[in-house]
Amino acid sequence: MKTTALILLSLGIAASAFAAPNIIVILADDAGYADFGFQGGGINGDFANLTPNIDSIATGGVKFSNGYVSGPVCCPSRAGLMTGRYQQRFGMEQNIQQEPNAGLPTTEKTIANTMKALGYRTYALGKWHLGEDLPAHHPNQRGFDEYFGALAGARTYYQFTGASNASKLQRNGTFITETAGQRYLTDIYGSEAAAYIDSHATNNAAQPFFMYLAFNGVHTPLEADPVRLADPRIQGISVPERKTLAAMTISLDNAVG
Repeated sequence: MKTTALILLSLGIAASAFAAPNIIVILADDAGYADFGFQGGGINGDFANLTPNIDSIATGGVKFSNGYVSGPVCCPSRAGLMTGRYQQRFGMEQNIQQEPNAGLPTTEKTIANTMKALGYRTYALGKWHLGEDLPAHHPNQRGFDEYFGALAGARTYYQFTGASNASKLQRNGTFITETAGQRYLTDIYGSEAAAYIDSHATNNAAQPFFMYLAFNGVHTPLEADPVRLADPRIQGISVPERKTLAAMTISLDNAVG
């Protein structure tokens, strides 16, 4: 499976002009290279007006037009991003689903380890996919003070009813009770990220924060929120799978906003 990652970086300067900035890294999964407004808006413009929030980061910041992920699939590319090193240097060159107890080697320092050493409070949300079997591979053991999400590479965007612990939503190792009427997963991650930021402002305002927000969207399964599927902007898309992807992209943009 080819993976294209959209990485959005947000810097927010704290109270003092010379204070350490708050940093948010937002990672989108398996997004099409052109499927954002600032990248051309999809096939013949079919996604042209679907991503105003994501587009605003590009237009109001810096766009790196020759930036690439360091691997063509999920685990290696995430390992490269998390460590700042080519993942071939520590043997993480493929996805880990078929390798029991596999994960990001504990010999590697993560960006969260580095940020903590600089006095930051660290938050991780969403898809992890850097180890799901061993406690040593858990985000809370890799430099993150807080984690909310699912460790697996993919799961349903609605209630998960399977047996895999890696696909269950959790907060710092404690599983979340999922219900049939729960919100769409992309919306959950966006709301949880905002809640962490609000909590930080209330309880840890004197400390800068680093947040790694890794959405499942728009990775398979192709599951869209019915409200976004009914969005007038995508009713002209005739291919059902493409229309579903468009609705998932709208959800992603709403959560980024």
